Amino acid sequence: MPLDCRELCRPAATDVRQVPACHHTTGLAADLGVSHPQLLADAGRTVVSFAECSALLDVRKGDRRMSDKSNDRYDQGMKTRRAVLGEAHVDRAEASKTAFDAPFQQMIVEAAWGHVWSGNGLTARERSLITLALLAGLGQDEEFSMHVRAARNTGASPEDIREALMHVAIYAGVPSANHAIKLAKAVFAEPQASRVDND
Repeated sequence: MPLDCRELCRPAATDVRQVPACHHTTGLAADLGVSHPQLLADAGRTVVSFAECSALLDVRKGDRRMSDKSNDRYDQGMKTRRAVLGEAHVDRAEASKTAFDAPFQQMIVEAAWGHVWSGNGLTARERSLITLALLAGLGQDEEFSMHVRAARNTGASPEDIREALMHVAIYAGVPSANHAIKLAKAVFAEPQASRVDND
């Protein structure tokens, strides 16, 4: 018969790795798929009270709630990413994803697209122009061209982009702005069908 963790955790010298099973987990932690010994061993220390055991269970439940929030953030990020960059671009990016870069891709979708790009503080057009200015100043050619193509989805016009690059010239240097202008002109010269295909 499983022992109650009030009893198991009572002795201060309890070695949690030797605890057999815990009735406390059946109600509170079974849905987490975590046994009492595993839960406490993960903490890397001996738990000396029932309250401390409960606190660890609360941490695990909190981790799961954070995971749920992360899933919501990912879904929102993917929705925003597709709206800005286009379905074709995102489909290609997803198709080329491997086990190596999957965690990085998840972080980008959640942080960049699910948090920053999905925020209410700025419009998509404003975020687009800020992004273009930053990428131009940093010399990130591929990303810059991608976001020039995406500008038609955010409401940023060629005139808007030109004005943003004039700011880049003053605050990040004329060579950076001059190079970005060449890149933007090349994108604007692409046939519309080509621009869609390159999303």
